[in-house]
Amino acid sequence: MEKLTKKQMFEGLIAYFHGEDVEIENEAFVEFCQDQIADLDKKAAKAKERAAAKKAEGDELTDLVHSVLTDEYQTIADITVVVAETVPDVSASKITARLTKLFNTGVIEKEQISVEDSEGKKRKCMAYRLISQD
Repeated sequence: MEKLTKKQMFEGLIAYFHGEDVEIENEAFVEFCQDQIADLDKKAAKAKERAAAKKAEGDELTDLVHSVLTDEYQTIADITVVVAETVPDVSASKITARLTKLFNTGVIEKEQISVEDSEGKKRKCMAYRLISQD
């Protein structure tokens, strides 16, 4: 018997469950299903591996952002510039996500401050600092 494609196997299974006569042996269906289950297990393991690696990478960036902070308020742009010296492909949104994580855990505090832009206009933006240990 020639090797059947996945499509043919699935069509055969559907036909079998609809009570139609199928030319594929039951053992072939069982083997096919076991192979598909094994493939799903492999995919799940790989996804778990990638998630763990991504989480570890995120934790490194969080630690770096935390180490950059001082007891003086710093804007996201200022923090991004300092972190970019170590991690060149970092973005402001990645920094913001890590700052939010640190804020939610109570490690840092934030406040809206006025900052002058390059044209001398004042604008409000969020600034972060370590919570003082007084």
